[in-house]
Amino acid sequence: MDVVPFASVAVAVEDLREKGREYLIGDYRLLAGNNTPDKVHQSKGWIILHPGRGRCNVKVGGYSQTIELSPEYALMLLVPAGIEYSLNAISDISYTVLRDGFD
Repeated sequence: MDVVPFASVAVAVEDLREKGREYLIGDYRLLAGNNTPDKVHQSKGWIILHPGRGRCNVKVGGYSQTIELSPEYALMLLVPAGIEYSLNAISDISYTVLRDGFD
């Protein structure tokens, strides 16, 4: 699972969006010890972890990885269309989900 650093969440969103397309964007906070239910969307998406301190476990398509947040950078992970994903907060985290569809 590739983790790509960006200078900020705003820079990540701007770089990932294609002109002329509509996107669904949601900002979320997940408290330590909580997780998101497994989700599958028919559109490609990106999880963008906000800069900070802490850790979370990200599962995408059966692969699981613990990610150490960066205090300086937003960290982006691709979620391909039709692939199950979830987040488990080891520490409190904030994140943005950007999707190129509305399913």
